[in-house]
Amino acid sequence: MLRHRFGSTSERFVDLDNPQKDLFANNPEERLGLEALKKEEEQKTTEVSAHQRKAKKSLKDLDLPVRVETIPVAEEDKQCACGEIKQVIRYETKLLLHYQPAVYELIEQKREVVACSKGCEHSIQTAPAPLHILPKAKVTEELLSFLIVSKMDDRQPLYHLEKQLQERYQIDISRETMARWLIALIAPLQPLSDVL
Repeated sequence: MLRHRFGSTSERFVDLDNPQKDLFANNPEERLGLEALKKEEEQKTTEVSAHQRKAKKSLKDLDLPVRVETIPVAEEDKQCACGEIKQVIRYETKLLLHYQPAVYELIEQKREVVACSKGCEHSIQTAPAPLHILPKAKVTEELLSFLIVSKMDDRQPLYHLEKQLQERYQIDISRETMARWLIALIAPLQPLSDVL
């Protein structure tokens, strides 16, 4: 009773004074037979294979775009002692995994307004505004997709995103505004969600 009241609870606890009766043994002979089987099982040893390390993937196996950088030999080193110019015979190659941090920039959209030089009536024409998933939001679809991935896939709370944008990039977007954008995106993105 004291163990039950004050001790740590564990399903693996075995009370040695009052062991649990065997569920499937109806008579003492069967119980003895089961106990003998248990002793035999305890004596058997299980062979465990040695730990195998997970094979690392080569950078060549990654499905990433490749940007080729050619590093030339200095012009003075291309001159041979005999007077000839040395030619490229091969390249020493090395693959490097590159990370480019997020780039935040302002996009200034300028829509052309044209008019007839003779001043004709109703001749002024303005280029149509490009379609936008949230027409009143002053952010691009790329920033909205960053918010969706950060919130839904990376499990970032909006107050963390607000603090990150403010401290790292001095961009002031409140968590309330981001929440309003995410809620407003539900309806226009519903067809895409249905397709997925």
